[in-house]
Amino acid sequence: MAKKLESLLGAHILRQAGDSLEQVPVGSLCGAGRVVGLYFSAHWCPPCRNFTPLLIDFYKNREKSGDNLEIVFVSWDKDEASFKEYFSSMPWTAVPFDPKKKAKLTKKYRVQGIPKLVLIDGDTGKLITCEGYSCVINDKDGQEFPWRPKKVQEVIQGKLLRSDRTEVDAMESLKGKTVCLYFSAHWEFPWHPKPVNELTGNAAIQLNESACLVLFTEGEDEDIEWATEVLTEAATVEHNKHEDQELFFFFGGDDEICDSVRNFAKLPDTCPLLVILDFPEQKVYKCAEKTITSEVVKDFVRGYLGETLEPLLLRGPE
Repeated sequence: MAKKLESLLGAHILRQAGDSLEQVPVGSLCGAGRVVGLYFSAHWCPPCRNFTPLLIDFYKNREKSGDNLEIVFVSWDKDEASFKEYFSSMPWTAVPFDPKKKAKLTKKYRVQGIPKLVLIDGDTGKLITCEGYSCVINDKDGQEFPWRPKKVQEVIQGKLLRSDRTEVDAMESLKGKTVCLYFSAHWEFPWHPKPVNELTGNAAIQLNESACLVLFTEGEDEDIEWATEVLTEAATVEHNKHEDQELFFFFGGDDEICDSVRNFAKLPDTCPLLVILDFPEQKVYKCAEKTITSEVVKDFVRGYLGETLEPLLLRGPE
């Protein structure tokens, strides 16, 4: 395992030592019963800044419980100074700032957005899960840690229902067969992305990789209905560009990511509030209009696409 991990991370990683950084042999992470977590994150990313404190609590609780978990920070920061500032708040180790090494790890574990937590078996080097982020969110006490994949016999038990509504024993009906799980719902038809979506944790990848227009609301049913209505026309035009789409549209309700984004971008706590967040370029554009209509949205979008809007630098809280 040590050689395998060294080929990915290098011979040494870094750990905080007071005001300086010390080198730690990668081999010290390996061994039976150990779990290595690769944490892909960045200082400029609001969902990351929201998740990191939760992960710190989880990490410290695992230490108290005697679980051999070591997390290694893989920085997506823009420069080494930002990496060092962000890493100074973390109690674990980090890969030295190196865009090439980050790109290698990102490609290997197919990281498309952050935050991302990849768990590896410290003894065999085999992947345990790429969904560590969701696991920590949904199992904060670590009852199922390290969330190893379950066998199909553990997941599908009891009775299954056929299309004619007769019941069959799950194990008997699936024995010797290749099993495909199809997740769907009647209300999801026709199963393609919508022009306007709610701003939730599921939007983290889109926020980190693309410019996004967000209309913040109070989150009441009538607010969501209104926001969808005023955004739809402009959103549909962009949506129909398909792979050439430059701007993605969201309405903000009461999901906790809305507060995180507001805090990071230093946006006023007012509703309605129309903004364009360009996290990759670290810029934010605020619409000055107090009354938001479909025409206001379209004018705002035209201004952004025509590069006539004045951006503010997107900086998180100190």
